[in-house]
Amino acid sequence: VWSFFHTNNNYPTPFAYVLFFVVKVYSFFADPNNFNEFWRNTNQLFLFIGKMPAVIADFGIAGIFLWIGKHAKRIGFPDLPFRTYIILSALYLLSPVSLIDSAWWGQVDAFGVYIFLIGFFFALKGKPFLAGFFYIFAVMMKLQNMIYGPLFFLYLWLSLGWSGLVQSLIGAALAF
Repeated sequence: VWSFFHTNNNYPTPFAYVLFFVVKVYSFFADPNNFNEFWRNTNQLFLFIGKMPAVIADFGIAGIFLWIGKHAKRIGFPDLPFRTYIILSALYLLSPVSLIDSAWWGQVDAFGVYIFLIGFFFALKGKPFLAGFFYIFAVMMKLQNMIYGPLFFLYLWLSLGWSGLVQSLIGAALAF
């Protein structure tokens, strides 16, 4: 809470906790209170630790592609050869957008998308409460994820009915 009143922190609260965790990990190796060292653009340790959530999320997204490929027929995706999903997963990991956004620039767009895909995973598994919970959690990590909301909740309503939609909205409200 202190950071919101005493700095120019304008991130959603859950993402501020991710930043807190990054700084805590950094503090095991170096002093984050050494202002000149911590904020130097050549601080390789901080750059490495700070980019890890996004890079790990990229691998998580690739893993979700592989999970979809393994269970494609059961969850309504095209029943393609599994190697197709391996190729899609590799194309995502090696795409210039993914590499530049996460590994080079250190943006956390993939982190929010990964959490959204976890919510989508729960929607596919017929668990609307968890689907709504993770969807709003994804929005709170990266506000751009709100663009998925109308289609996400429409999908829940069409696939799980009115009670599924209500359960997902309760999960979303609780997470919020």
